[in-house]
Amino acid sequence: TTKTVGLPNPPTAPTGLSAATVSDTQLSLVWTDNSNNETGFNVERQNGAAWTVVATLPANATFYIDGGLTAATGYTYRVDAVNAGGPSAYTNSATATTNTVGGTPPRTDLTTFFPIGAFLQPTYTFSDWKARGVNTMVGFESYGSDTSPEQWTQVANDRGLKYMREPLANPALDKTDPNLISWLYKIDEPDLDTLAIAQGPALAEFNRLRSIDPTRPIATTYAGGYMLNWIAGVRDQAYYQTMTQYTDWVMPCIYPVTGWNQPENISGVGKLVDRVTQWFPGKRNIAYIETSNQSLSWVGPQERGVTPDEFRGEVWDAVIHGATGVVYFPHALSPFNYDATPANVVAEMTTQDARLTKYGAALLSTQNPAGTSISNNGTIETAWRVFNGKKYYFTLNLSANAVNNVSLATTGLPASTTLAVDGESRNVTLQGGNIVDSFKPYEMHVYVG
Repeated sequence: TTKTVGLPNPPTAPTGLSAATVSDTQLSLVWTDNSNNETGFNVERQNGAAWTVVATLPANATFYIDGGLTAATGYTYRVDAVNAGGPSAYTNSATATTNTVGGTPPRTDLTTFFPIGAFLQPTYTFSDWKARGVNTMVGFESYGSDTSPEQWTQVANDRGLKYMREPLANPALDKTDPNLISWLYKIDEPDLDTLAIAQGPALAEFNRLRSIDPTRPIATTYAGGYMLNWIAGVRDQAYYQTMTQYTDWVMPCIYPVTGWNQPENISGVGKLVDRVTQWFPGKRNIAYIETSNQSLSWVGPQERGVTPDEFRGEVWDAVIHGATGVVYFPHALSPFNYDATPANVVAEMTTQDARLTKYGAALLSTQNPAGTSISNNGTIETAWRVFNGKKYYFTLNLSANAVNNVSLATTGLPASTTLAVDGESRNVTLQGGNIVDSFKPYEMHVYVG
């Protein structure tokens, strides 16, 4: 680019252009705006050896959807920034292909997809979360306004991740997105406000989104301390039954270790899942799990994060009580860190995410169906599923102490059945219809027959 005397310098060139398929007639483009003096952007589409301007956009634009295209056809694009001093250099060129007619990818099958999420993460962390077994990013994070919702979405797609996020500025553009498993209500923990303040915006947003896409779930995060009455007398059942009319998925959070300095009350995670099930039957139940020392000023110098064992206990306590997905909260607040999960918890997370992925479809089948069962004894928590011709018995020692030779009664199995202890290269044979086994602290066994 060159400067004309008396005119501003041409803008710095945009970079990082990428193109993605939206439908059989639309493609989306995303790029990074690197200048602070552009008056607009030109989007050009290649036509043989020539380039044609297909859109002129205002300053600060970073996204465009090109429509009216031919199905099953590849298109190539480039973008430049302009001002009175002239155009910038072009971005790289980017190519994408429209779907075949009627070939818009199907949405994620939510009857078999078990979300394993990470909350409010910038795009540079996505690969790390993917490597740990996370399959869903939860909540758009602009990273100091450096990232647009469209860019964040495209990076998630590029990494093979699903997502739950706030609607785009034009929510109609979300209708054909196969990897958006739910919209996320834009106000985090609206129950921090009174009903008079919280109800109106929640109702308005629910009605707005329902009118655009009545089939897309809406998820909302709530303060678990209020819902469990750990903070006494602030919100009651009637409050939540009013507020949850405006959501499909209920996502309350409770962090017993780092948020409350109560590691002895890790069972609060499962109790919160029970509360959601009891108060809001029919709503999908997603549990938040703490992974870090959040460095909360009100907890005090004794605050710490979960150990790997406690983390495992919280995950499976939630699942055994009926959570149909988990979301990890990994932040530290002072000093701020998007992901303060220590390495030993990361290692445990990777192991447990692999188990959640393996059993996810089974866990989403009928909970604790008739025809078989396994008892619990107060310390050992249990749940069971029958899926694809197999019976799964999930058993958790929700205790910081080892438990040896505990006897768990089963029904629906022959008295001397041998069950595989999945992932442990061993079997157990029922003794008079009972499973007899030992558990390390917060250990979870899965028996399969």
